Amino acid sequence: MKKPQALIVAIVMLVAVFGVMQSSTAAVDDNSRVSHTVVVAGDTWESIASRCGTTVAMVLAANNLRSGSVVSPDRVLHCLAPVPTTPTVPVTTAAPVTTAAPVTNPPTVPPTTPTGAAFFEDFANPTAGFARFHQIVYNREGVPSPQVFRGDHDHSCGNPQQTSRDIHANVYSEYFYVCTPANGDSHWMSSLGDVSGYSIIAFCPDVSPMDAACDSYSRSQVRTVSVNVSMLNMGGGRWWELKLVPVGTPDLSVIDVICSCNGGPAGTPIPEYDPRSVVIGNGPFGGSINFTAGGTSTNPTGWMWWYHDLPTFGVANAYKNDFATRVPMSITDNGNGTVTWHAGGAGFALDQTWTKPGSFPENFKVVFADHAYTPTKLDHGPPPDPRYTTHWDNVRIGG
Repeated sequence: MKKPQALIVAIVMLVAVFGVMQSSTAAVDDNSRVSHTVVVAGDTWESIASRCGTTVAMVLAANNLRSGSVVSPDRVLHCLAPVPTTPTVPVTTAAPVTTAAPVTNPPTVPPTTPTGAAFFEDFANPTAGFARFHQIVYNREGVPSPQVFRGDHDHSCGNPQQTSRDIHANVYSEYFYVCTPANGDSHWMSSLGDVSGYSIIAFCPDVSPMDAACDSYSRSQVRTVSVNVSMLNMGGGRWWELKLVPVGTPDLSVIDVICSCNGGPAGTPIPEYDPRSVVIGNGPFGGSINFTAGGTSTNPTGWMWWYHDLPTFGVANAYKNDFATRVPMSITDNGNGTVTWHAGGAGFALDQTWTKPGSFPENFKVVFADHAYTPTKLDHGPPPDPRYTTHWDNVRIGG
């Protein structure tokens, strides 16, 4: 993709430290819905089953294979057999790795979708809300190290600045969780520690049908997508994205600093953004922001904005050390060849809009992603004791 000259210079600096990606996996969620893993060189059925958190027999059955079957690298395998499109009782496929019990509520119907919206989730009921999203985990090493890292909130959903939980690198279902704090403000967390290699964890609405795949939406029906998201400074090498991904293209994609094309590191299996994609989020440089539309990626505020004291915007101090506040972010197709990103709004210390040429893809998936490239390696000023957890809420598509 084409980029302004200043951003190209910054990208070249980051490319110099990115490693070669070598493998890919996708997560098994707490509801045992279909997930998958990508075979890598040297894999055995035992190693594949271990990544899936299940048994060899179950993986073979899920893929209609017999014992002794040979699979080549890069083949995508299901971890579990498909489940019916109607919700089922959750099934535990592996022994729990912690004795702490998560806070759960009985399943209920999803929240009432606002008029004009194609999808809405506020996680008021954690179990029902959790079940409405497909989850994806990628790491170039298969399972990263360290084997245990920490995420915000303990299992009683205590104060995220004072409590935490262990997350086991090989238990992909622990990367995502919903908590209900004492004030009842339930929300979704995605946690990816200071892990080795390069990693992406992502989630997307999956209700029509519930088939372990991202749902699709039409530009003719949806012109606005929004979410509330935390803005804690987690330093360089750790960033989040809200992406509108064209149907027929991979769920995971990256800014072209990471892909194997256009001078990026050779061997990276994750493609760069499709030129039809629309992406908003903070960038990989420890505070820059990324606005992608119309085939170009730009940083509309300049360098290191949200997490540093730039009085021109007057908002940096409000959120750079804030674990919990979830700030509204929306992206809108204006119907005139431009798209607008609105960050913040009434009641928040941030209220900014940026508009650039572009439009939503004609048919698209909505993907929320966290990227991590060994964050402390870049060391662009993360706060003490970072847990590298993003807090999300109020996912709304359309309306």
